[in-house]
Amino acid sequence: MRRTTRQPVRTRVEAHITISVEVRPTESIDKVRTCLSNLFSLRDEPQVVESQQEGIKLLVYETDDIHVLDKLRELLRRQQILDASRAQLLRSKSDNQLSFFLNKQVAYVGRVSFSAPVGESALGPIRVTIQSDAIDLIIDWLAPPTVGGRVVERVEIR
Repeated sequence: MRRTTRQPVRTRVEAHITISVEVRPTESIDKVRTCLSNLFSLRDEPQVVESQQEGIKLLVYETDDIHVLDKLRELLRRQQILDASRAQLLRSKSDNQLSFFLNKQVAYVGRVSFSAPVGESALGPIRVTIQSDAIDLIIDWLAPPTVGGRVVERVEIR
């Protein structure tokens, strides 16, 4: 039986992505930056913003470039966690917004682990918010559906 390969769905997507993470007084801002650069394809340095809470700063990175998520997308495949990631992303979807949390300590060693917004990590999570009219397509791109560990339909975003 000859196997046919389906051509990937190719499309252009507009999105606004915000990545933010708290920097606690006991943490090195450079190490927290490393957490972000381990998971995301950052083109610039994140902004340092003073938090409402005393002694806590925020690192914030905002962009309209969906490809800031390229490294995260690759890590999901390399760690072979597409199904679990897809389930988490689908639970995190609301209308035209996707908001999920990643464990900061795990990110420091270059791995992906989804996290609860509070309580799961003493140092707080990395928050990723994506706003777009194509949230479902973005989820399909980041963590496509699989059958038997194989991607059913590939999506490529330009």
